[in-house]
Amino acid sequence: MSITYEGWAGRLDSHPRIYFTRSGLEDIRRRCSEGVFKELLDELRAYADAAAGYLSTNGWANSRKLQMYAFLYALTGDEKYAQYAEVYIKWFTSRVDSLDGFELGMGIEAVAEGLDWCYGYLKHEKLSEYGEGLTAMCDRMIYKEWRHSDFNNHVYIKNLRVLYAAIALKDEDDFSAKAEEYLNYSLTLLKEHLIPATNLVAAGCGGWHEGVGYEKMTMPYLAMAIEAWRVFSGENLFPEAEGLRLIPIWNIYCLRPDLRYVRIHDSSISRPDALVRAYMLLLASRYRDGYAQWLAYQYNYSRDYLRDPDSVYKIFDILWWDPSVKPKPPSSLPTDKFFKGLGWLVARSSWSRDAVYTVFECGPYYGGHQHMDQGNFIIFGKGGYLAVDSGYYDGWGSNHHVNYFRRTIAHNTLIVYDPEEEFTVGDLSLPNDGGQLVYAGDPIRYVSEKPPEPGRIVDYRLEGWYVYALGNLTDAYSRGKALDVERFFVYVKPNLFIVYDIIEVNPERGSLITVKWLLHTINEPQLTPHGFRAEHNGSVLTVYTLKPADPKIVKVGGPGHEFEVQGVNYPPSRMDWEAGAWRVEVENPSKEPRREFLNVLTVTEAGETPPKPELLDAGRYLCVTVRLDNRVIVVFLNPKPGKPVSIDLPLEEALKVSRGEASVEEENGVYRLKATVENCLVLELERG
Repeated sequence: MSITYEGWAGRLDSHPRIYFTRSGLEDIRRRCSEGVFKELLDELRAYADAAAGYLSTNGWANSRKLQMYAFLYALTGDEKYAQYAEVYIKWFTSRVDSLDGFELGMGIEAVAEGLDWCYGYLKHEKLSEYGEGLTAMCDRMIYKEWRHSDFNNHVYIKNLRVLYAAIALKDEDDFSAKAEEYLNYSLTLLKEHLIPATNLVAAGCGGWHEGVGYEKMTMPYLAMAIEAWRVFSGENLFPEAEGLRLIPIWNIYCLRPDLRYVRIHDSSISRPDALVRAYMLLLASRYRDGYAQWLAYQYNYSRDYLRDPDSVYKIFDILWWDPSVKPKPPSSLPTDKFFKGLGWLVARSSWSRDAVYTVFECGPYYGGHQHMDQGNFIIFGKGGYLAVDSGYYDGWGSNHHVNYFRRTIAHNTLIVYDPEEEFTVGDLSLPNDGGQLVYAGDPIRYVSEKPPEPGRIVDYRLEGWYVYALGNLTDAYSRGKALDVERFFVYVKPNLFIVYDIIEVNPERGSLITVKWLLHTINEPQLTPHGFRAEHNGSVLTVYTLKPADPKIVKVGGPGHEFEVQGVNYPPSRMDWEAGAWRVEVENPSKEPRREFLNVLTVTEAGETPPKPELLDAGRYLCVTVRLDNRVIVVFLNPKPGKPVSIDLPLEEALKVSRGEASVEEENGVYRLKATVENCLVLELERG
């Protein structure tokens, strides 16, 4: 199949053509002649001169240096930069078979840019030599490297980079056939797989299932490839890339109140960095997006730029920064958002630094770096990290990763333990954590195939003063032990959470099955008569267990037990303070098929007394009440979700409904609360 597009003929007879054309280069030179862009260029040149072509053993670092020197040659015409760039071109093209897959992908783009941007310096003989090396790199990528799923970051950061080689080599006599081959390969990948896959995950809301860290190994490279194709071909695919357009919003909702990224799944990025700035500047420019611009501005280059390796990213400021796009602060967004494609509900009490922040997740399994964590939630509040996504990503396939970090036991969700259940991944046997089914990390899956749904948000509400989600986790567990698993997650602002779980175990194995409710903490929790409390950084999470009536509550953790599964500790090879060190296990001791948990969680500052919740179990519904000064928070929960229940509840005093869908009626001096609840109903009542 031959790819045709508008403007093809007119763009083949000149270089440069990756990210900028000959006329575009003149525009860049003009903007760098004064003001902040002149400062950026001066600093970039100073850094490049100080580095003096130093070769690293790291292909990632070398790809950025090659990109920088080739760009400086194109911009300034100074041949010393082309000479430095050639050193890196030789480094990549002389070790095609020894590069790892990521270095190969990074190298393909960098070498292609080196050939394109240094075209006038390299001449035909060197172009032929290095072009051979570049085609060898691309052939290895296409024909020898594993083709990962459309939903795995590898294919974006590695395979898609073949597009740059196609652009650089197009219309070169020695490589015209290869260029056509690479063009068809990469455009098919881009148009029929990766843009549709990111749009599917975004589902009109935004997001990436592998977590923030691996979104940074996916979306920047998709955006940059689309930009390279736009400049070369004249075809603008940005409007079609809905997932890209929405990713800045998701990034903002993934920022906790301390402006650190929430760490869910295999993610270790802490704050917006130079790469975030680079591709957010591009998105801000192409979509005229003030939120992307705000995110870009959250990273600032070091003043000690001569020793800061991030200085290489300044080429992207020069290329894409449009200061006319005004940044929009997050405070102009709603505090809560549901990301349908992920099954994530994200909420916060406000946009202030002392806000309470939470994420609840229950959704599809696309693959890649997702965990077995349906129903998981985290809570960060008043400066403290209180309900922790436990563990640390110390590398794919590590002892910690496969046995603990990726497993259900490491998350704030439910364990359904059958002593005879076996867990495996490939040929590897895993410890029985009592958790959810283990999916392969990288299934062969394309966007045309429907991903499995081990979890589903079947109902939710975003009411401003509260949010609620009902997650069905049934398909996450083996049907041999669990027939139905549902979790209600309710957050009443600013600091109250209600988590209600219904588990129907297999009655044939009910006497063997143990069901536990988990919550992970950084510091050692303190058990109390009603539940437990945990403190971090002056913030306190108090947990009242209202169901079961006779829970067995234990804590696991401390030195040598932080990441324990069935008596064996699986510590990471490295970690940080957010990895957690403790968990509380609340066990329902019943041997009946139906097991329930009802826990009320309150976030306070140290020294504050949390309110004590009360439970009315009316059989047809549960009613949790929490008294706060002159207000009463009332939460009705339906033990049989989906079947509406009428409420006619006598009140002990005269109260009025200030928020929520209900009424208070007086009958012979008795006040009665009347409402209908389908799944969950939250009310605020006031005295007088």
